[in-house]
Amino acid sequence: MAILIDQSRVVRSILILFIRQILISIFDYRCACKKTPDHPLCQCAFFSFLLNTGQRMTKFFLLIVLGLFSHTLNGLDRSTDTWKLVHEEDGIKIFKGQEGRQGSLPFKAETMIDAPISLLIMAIFDYKRKPEWAPKLMKVTMIRKVSKSEFIFKERYQTPWPALHRLFNLTGSVHSPDKGKFIFTAHSIKDRTLDDSCCVTSDVKLIELIFEDKGSNKTSVNFTFQGHFGGWIPTWLSNLILKKWPFKFLKGLELQALKKDLIPTADYLEIEQLYPWLESDRKSVSVIPIQRKL
Repeated sequence: MAILIDQSRVVRSILILFIRQILISIFDYRCACKKTPDHPLCQCAFFSFLLNTGQRMTKFFLLIVLGLFSHTLNGLDRSTDTWKLVHEEDGIKIFKGQEGRQGSLPFKAETMIDAPISLLIMAIFDYKRKPEWAPKLMKVTMIRKVSKSEFIFKERYQTPWPALHRLFNLTGSVHSPDKGKFIFTAHSIKDRTLDDSCCVTSDVKLIELIFEDKGSNKTSVNFTFQGHFGGWIPTWLSNLILKKWPFKFLKGLELQALKKDLIPTADYLEIEQLYPWLESDRKSVSVIPIQRKL
């Protein structure tokens, strides 16, 4: 996002300087001709033609530049401007952000889940089992781990005909700013070697999951997505994704976290080393009766 804005500012500045110089030159020559109309250049029909043509072309060029610049701004993701509640079901609120260009689908979902925070994070890090609960997810592939808290991965999602499947090539990271709060973020990584001919590669500006422990085995979850799905997506499918996918994702995560066969993976245990409060929370869960929703 920041790169796009910087580029537009540079291009705009250059064009403004260029147009300004042309306008100054034309104005100077026209003023000079008004003061000294007998000057040979001012008497030259061809030179007058150039001045008039230059003035008209400058105005035309300015209109084109302003139009292109407005189109560029419209193409940027402005989903953070406003959030509108579009669906509420079973304690999950789904908000729609302002769309930039066709195919972008910014949304935010909020809910309170009846599960300890450590179990939810365990379910997230058990990425091999994520297709069991994440809607339409076909496969998760871990490309490489940059560090214990940073990783590059890709996810392939199934979409109904006539749309092509979607591929998300992502770089993600996790951190815990305070005890009882855990944040997962991801965005697209530009690497053509990760693309697949079976799918359209999506462009993700931000995926963010914020977990906050609320006590009594309850966790608030805020899920934000900002990006472009790539290619063409019919309107009916966009509406279906907006209202159903975040809901099914959060409900699926809750059910997965409460499964009896959920065990901590090696990746999750490394996260516990970074944030010991997660280990304490996980070990306290074993002695707390939890109603399994299966």
